[in-house]
Amino acid sequence: TFDTTTKLMEDNRLALRSIMENADDITKSTAHIVDKSSMMVDEVEMALNTIKQDVIDPVVKAASVLKRGLGVFQTRNRKDKV
Repeated sequence: TFDTTTKLMEDNRLALRSIMENADDITKSTAHIVDKSSMMVDEVEMALNTIKQDVIDPVVKAASVLKRGLGVFQTRNRKDKV
């Protein structure tokens, strides 16, 4: 009985050690995934900022200039009609 109990305790101790090692590995993997995800989010943010600066801002500026130009043209047309 004592030998059986000792054997079971040793088996349980080994099983617990294995579980703890697996939990540690999972924690490390999760931390790696979180770091990788954070880097990916940063890269997406940089890409979006680049697109905004290189594409969207110039288009908005051009549209604004066109709107002002058309507004001046419309104002002149109204004055001519009066």
